[in-house]
Amino acid sequence: MTPYLVSSFQKATLSALIRECFGYDFADIFMKEQVTYLFNYLQERHCVSMLLEPEYIDREFLEDYSRYYVKRFGNDSYECGRIHFFSHEIDHKHLDLLLQGEPEDGLTPEKLQEHYLGFMVVKPLSRTFVGKTCLQLTGDKGAGDGTKKKIAKRYEVNLFGIKLHVDSIAFQEQDKVVAACATTAIWTALHALPWRDVKHVPSCSEITINALNFVEGSNNGFPNKELTNKQIQRSLDVEGLRYHSTLLLEQNLTWFQACVTSYIDSDLPLVLVGEVFSVMPPAPTEAQAAEQVEAQAPEQAEAQTGEQTETQAQEQADEAVLTLKRVGGHAVTVLGYDFRVGSNLLYIHDDRLGPYARVDLIELNDYETSGELPARRTGWALAFRRTPDLGRTWLDAHEILIPDACIVPAEKKARLPFQYAHGTAEAIAEQIGLWTEPLLASEESRLEPGPVRYNIKLSSIAEVREHVRNHKLEYSGGETLQVEVDEVVSFTATELERWKEDRIRILTSPMARLQWEMDFFWGNKEIFKVLLDATDIPLGNAVSGVYASDPLYSELFFGLFREAEPSGAETDTTHFYGSFRKALELRELDYIDHLNQAYGALRAPLKLEPSEVGDSGKGLNPTLEHYFDPQETTLQDVFPQIVSDPVMQNLIWAIGRDGSLFLAVDISEPKQGHPSMTGLQAARIAGEIWWTEEDGKAFWHVNYSSGRYSRDYATPDKYLKNAVRKIASFFQDKVEFVAKGLSRPPLVEERMRLEKEESERVEQA
Repeated sequence: MTPYLVSSFQKATLSALIRECFGYDFADIFMKEQVTYLFNYLQERHCVSMLLEPEYIDREFLEDYSRYYVKRFGNDSYECGRIHFFSHEIDHKHLDLLLQGEPEDGLTPEKLQEHYLGFMVVKPLSRTFVGKTCLQLTGDKGAGDGTKKKIAKRYEVNLFGIKLHVDSIAFQEQDKVVAACATTAIWTALHALPWRDVKHVPSCSEITINALNFVEGSNNGFPNKELTNKQIQRSLDVEGLRYHSTLLLEQNLTWFQACVTSYIDSDLPLVLVGEVFSVMPPAPTEAQAAEQVEAQAPEQAEAQTGEQTETQAQEQADEAVLTLKRVGGHAVTVLGYDFRVGSNLLYIHDDRLGPYARVDLIELNDYETSGELPARRTGWALAFRRTPDLGRTWLDAHEILIPDACIVPAEKKARLPFQYAHGTAEAIAEQIGLWTEPLLASEESRLEPGPVRYNIKLSSIAEVREHVRNHKLEYSGGETLQVEVDEVVSFTATELERWKEDRIRILTSPMARLQWEMDFFWGNKEIFKVLLDATDIPLGNAVSGVYASDPLYSELFFGLFREAEPSGAETDTTHFYGSFRKALELRELDYIDHLNQAYGALRAPLKLEPSEVGDSGKGLNPTLEHYFDPQETTLQDVFPQIVSDPVMQNLIWAIGRDGSLFLAVDISEPKQGHPSMTGLQAARIAGEIWWTEEDGKAFWHVNYSSGRYSRDYATPDKYLKNAVRKIASFFQDKVEFVAKGLSRPPLVEERMRLEKEESERVEQA
């Protein structure tokens, strides 16, 4: 057997290479619709050359062969063929030299990869020979966000020891024996899952067996015609997946578009199950019939038309209807969408056609139909069209698929389906719309027109945090948003600090790994993000957090939500609007948030001295005083030694986790610093206190000079002022407590300078 064959790319040569594998009838191959589609697809990618591996072992077909075909008397072996496609000319001579390690004329592994368009496995089946096929995406993948996106993942290929790869999702033809169209759709969906290793995707025969087992009234046998929705779900159960199943009969086209964008943006495929109908041409009107007769016999035509007017002919033409003829049940896998302005398209893998087939989403109201339409159906459908010139023009729809169910495979812990995220987003957007519509209509409005819109996708918390961490705020504090003539929303430096802490909270707070990420926009401006715990239960409190992408607009809308009347219980609803409201209230009223704002977020002690650590782990400073409430005494009475020797002795202080006050004498031998009084635990702003007399005036000198707790705050002076106010409130001192930043009293600074000089002299001696 020739180790490989190379040919230029033509439809006839493609058919010839397929025939070369197993000697099938050339005409059957050449006229096959899947071959025509694949040829057009590759032609659009400027395919130039093909290479055939005549003997290739395909793992998945080998499994199908062992389960069914091995018992077939006339089987054509377990070996397949594999055809590779390139957008660059290759030939035997230069490829042989490359394999021998002596490349010529620039034919290198890098050159092959640059022009590699993918491969098609040819199965030894006379009529359903299109096996696993991975072809490079046409066009761009798109960025999602409700505009355009196609799912693809990397497939590694080894061609005679040359490592190649292609970005695609595997496609194959239904073989009508070990697989139904639903089986092939499931197989494609499993290949598309982002976390699934393609080497571990089961074969079609295994999927079919899993679907048929344990279902009442079914049996583990072949051939198989169709899988029910229950059997599809059973096959996903066996794969250890959660499936989000939705009946589409009561969902409108807008809802379905939102569903598609959310799942595709999450890199999750959708399996659509429904019925296919052929679009039959309308019966000719009397005028059209007369024209046909006239073409055959003019005199007879004149007699038939008689006195028919142009108006009557037009009325008859308007009454012509499209007849739909049922073809049968079908399933396809949705792997992309294009909802840009002027487009309303899905990209599907259809085993009857090919990979990334383009279909239109249409309203059935646009079709005045008669025939075999089911009584209960969606008001929309998928329209299949042909293009005779590679997409430059598209013919009228020749088939439509009316879906009745949508099944999405997801991770096992993704308990909440899209409906809950969509319901929550709709409720939030609806409220914003109700508030802003009259505002925008007012002559006093200064608010830029929206409207509000949203994007939804299922993300890991790592992806959410990456997005938040990379988000850049355009404000620096002091900005305002003019809403009306007499209403302004401000963003002060204090609110900037709070926004930063909210951002840190989103980045650091423990959250479930899977989150429905709902981004809300005002026009093209991203204003806030709501996170919904996808692992929660329908009656849970699922909102994990809220992040203000644009604090000015966010504060405007959050203020409206806080002022609104409660919406009541959420029992038996498909949204978490109430949970969202509670999240905003917690953000407003949380005591810990207040402490973070006033005294800084918690800091662990930067280091611990051995003399500060005791066996109890509670710290060793014997002079500790820990206060929770104001006292009926003065600080001078509690620590008289500090007043009697203010140059040599001072206090240390810290604001605790719960807002309490720690006070103790700063002991240097052995070292008993800040951690020795806080119990070695995390605390907030901390520093020193000195009794000071300057210019005949006595006061308590308070700084934040704690190297263990306070040195890395962004706004320590603000926290110090708040801490000084708190410290003063605990005592009845008549003297003033004064915030002094990082400074120490002048006499203390002089003493420390002299001690340092003495220490240096000792070291030099």
